[in-house]
Amino acid sequence: MFNARSTNNSAIKMNSEAAMWFMSHLDDSSDDAPPATKKWLEGLGLPLDLLRFMQWHWTQEGCFAGPVKLRSSAKLPKEHNSKILTEHQLLPVGIGPNGDTFAIDYSSESCPVGFITHEEYAGKGDPRPFFRPAARSLESFLYRVIEGRYVPCDYYATGYHNEFLRAEASHDPFPPYRPIKAEP
Repeated sequence: MFNARSTNNSAIKMNSEAAMWFMSHLDDSSDDAPPATKKWLEGLGLPLDLLRFMQWHWTQEGCFAGPVKLRSSAKLPKEHNSKILTEHQLLPVGIGPNGDTFAIDYSSESCPVGFITHEEYAGKGDPRPFFRPAARSLESFLYRVIEGRYVPCDYYATGYHNEFLRAEASHDPFPPYRPIKAEP
């Protein structure tokens, strides 16, 4: 079923069907999580679409999604700092090449993904100031990976990439590259 904007237009829901197909394309081991992992996931308060996706379609062996090493579902409850991160609605699901935690932000129905810097966050207190979104949603991230498009590899690369995208969006996409004027 197509997931459209919510009635109040405040958020776009995760498109779990797209995420499922993208994950199955990316990883042949995507399947049902072990019963203990399913139970752990149920206790986190995940949005229903994300919960079912993580229970039924997440990688069971672990895999790479671009530069990010995604953890198998059985390893998720044991992921570094998982208790404190999930208390702040960040589900750690992988790691970047430099050691930054890759997480799903489930405080939003769209389920953006991004990195938590390991250089500045020591695992105590609120991790949100150290989280930087790398994609609008989980399925957006997976789509970019399977299409062979650029995805950032850590917290700092994500910041530079996001700055670049904001600058690109604020100008005409063709010469003379004038700034786009806001609609009245």
